[in-house]
Amino acid sequence: MTTMTRFAALVGTATLALPLVACGDDSDNASTGDYCELVQEMQDSFASSDNASPEQIEGAVGTFRNIADAAPGDIAPEWQTLADWVEAYSEIDSSDPEAWAEVENDEELVQLRADAEPASTSVEEHVQAECDITLGE
Repeated sequence: MTTMTRFAALVGTATLALPLVACGDDSDNASTGDYCELVQEMQDSFASSDNASPEQIEGAVGTFRNIADAAPGDIAPEWQTLADWVEAYSEIDSSDPEAWAEVENDEELVQLRADAEPASTSVEEHVQAECDITLGE
């Protein structure tokens, strides 16, 4: 799988593939409600496109950081990892194949990608459990 394909898959998982079925907002767990609302807002902002544009990806960095701040403590680090990864990759010129080829040799980006893959899985599982989200529908 190419770096661009991995990037698209992970960004897609984290931003495009979060269809919210329901999100609790009871008074006993308002912070989870805020968290779910932010996830819903992110989903809404990316739902209209099949592929995230460079501008959307750049804007997603702030969104991911906001969600990390609102997320329950057990999943906040994974959201932060995704935000760091999206931020690093958003700085790559997506129209330059040579820039993408160089990513494979950038140890920091390779490590960020490696960290983002399990973080993405954890985020998917947590969002489903805490916000009652069914992914991929």
